[in-house]
Amino acid sequence: MNKYLVHVAASLSIGSLCSIAAHAADITWQQPVSTTGQASDVSTQGSLVAASSNNPVSPTVNGVHFVSQGHGILYSGFQGLSYTGHAFTPPGFGPDMAALVGGAAYGVGPATVTLQGLIVGRHYQVQLFMPAWDFNWKTRFTGGAGVSAYVYAANSQPYGSTGPNTSRPQSIIGTFVADATSQTIGVEGAPHSPPYDVLAAVQVREISKPHDGALTVKKKIQVIGAIQPPDPSVFMADVSCQPGGPSVTLELSQDNGYQNTATGIANGASCTVTEQPPVVPDKYARQGCHWQTRYVRGQRFRIGDAKGNLAEIVNLWSCKGGGGGDGSLHVVKKVVVDGPIPPPSPVVFMADVSCQPGGPSVTLELSRDNGYQNTATGIGNGASCTVTEQPPIVPAPYVRRGCRWQTSYTHGQRFRIGDPKATEAEIVNRWTCKGMPPVNTGGARSRMR
Repeated sequence: MNKYLVHVAASLSIGSLCSIAAHAADITWQQPVSTTGQASDVSTQGSLVAASSNNPVSPTVNGVHFVSQGHGILYSGFQGLSYTGHAFTPPGFGPDMAALVGGAAYGVGPATVTLQGLIVGRHYQVQLFMPAWDFNWKTRFTGGAGVSAYVYAANSQPYGSTGPNTSRPQSIIGTFVADATSQTIGVEGAPHSPPYDVLAAVQVREISKPHDGALTVKKKIQVIGAIQPPDPSVFMADVSCQPGGPSVTLELSQDNGYQNTATGIANGASCTVTEQPPVVPDKYARQGCHWQTRYVRGQRFRIGDAKGNLAEIVNLWSCKGGGGGDGSLHVVKKVVVDGPIPPPSPVVFMADVSCQPGGPSVTLELSRDNGYQNTATGIGNGASCTVTEQPPIVPAPYVRRGCRWQTSYTHGQRFRIGDPKATEAEIVNRWTCKGMPPVNTGGARSRMR
C-alpha cells in the first residue's frame, strides 16, 4: 500500500499515520467520471473551503480558483510537486482546464491526504482530479472505512508505455460528515511496479444545509425498591444550542412516551442538555426518596455527529429502607490499538451492569465524550453486580482486513458493592488487524483512556 500526503490547512504538524488516521470519518465515494474539458467538470455545490492544483500556474475553472501550492494547502510525502513532464492537452480542453490537470504531484512512499480547518458535524464534499499524462497510472482513495474505485490518469495505454494521447483523465467526488477538525484520506497506487500515485488537484467544499439539524431527548425511568414514584411523573429538560440557538425546554412525560425533539438547529452547533431537578413531594422526601439523574451519552452534543442526534437521560428512583441504596460502581475503558490501522471513529462502547438483589440493571455508554468512563448508581450495599460489555461492532470493510476487537476485564466481571476493592470495573479493548504490512507510525501501539 502506498500513500501520499496532502494537507489542506493553513498550518499543520504531522504526527504518526496511526494518530492522524484516527480522525478519519467514513467517506462515501461516487464512481469516477472522465473529465470533458468543460468548466462544469469542477463542482460548485455548497461553498468553497480550499482548492489547490499541482500546476506551476493557478487556474480558475468554473469560478473556483485553484492556487498552485497556495495558501491553505500543504503537500507532504511526494517526490515531486507541480511536475508537468508527462502532460498533454486532450482534445477539447481549454487552457484553464488543461492547466488544472496538466501538472501533478507524484512519488512512491506512505502518505495521506489530510483536510483541516473543518467544523465537526458539518457535511463536506472533496473532489480529486487525476492528471492528463501519457501514463495510465491509477489511484484509489480511502476515508475511514470507505474505499473508492480506482481513478485513472489520461492515457489508456499499458503502464509504462506511450501512445496516442486521446483519452481523458478522471475525477472523483466523496462526501462525509466531519467528526473532527481534520479528515484523513489515503492515496493508494495500483499494484504495478513501482506503484506510483499521482494527484493533479483537490478542492474541499462545505455542503451542509444551514438549519436542518435536530436533537431528540429520550427518558428512561428505573425504580429501585418497593416504593413507586409519584404518578404522573413529568420531567423538564433544557436544550441550549450555540451558535444560533435554539434554547428550549422540552417536556418528557407519559403522554409523549418520555421523548421529545428540539428542531431548527444548525449543523455543527454544540448543544447542552440539562434536566431540571425532578420534584420529590414532601411525603416521599420524608421516606428518604429521591431522584438520581444520569446522562447515558453525556450532556453535550455536536449536531451532525454520528451520535449527536439523541440524548438519553435515565432517572433512578430509590428510597432509603425501600430496597434501594446509595452505592455505585464506576466503569472505565481502555482502548489499545496494535498496528497501523486505527479503529473506526467515533468509537462508542456499551457496558451492561446488572445488580442483584434490588437492581439496577443499566447500560452505560463509554465514549470519548465522557472520557471512556461512566457510573452505575443507586445500588444497595452488599449487592452483587456483573459487568458485561456488548460486543463492539466491526464494520464490514474492517472485517475484510482481518480487524477485530478483543475484550478483557482487568478486575474481573463481578463486584460486591461495599467492598473497598470493588469500586471500579476496568474493561480493556484491544484492536488488531491481521495481514497488514508495517507502517512507519513512530510507534505502532497507541493507548487512550
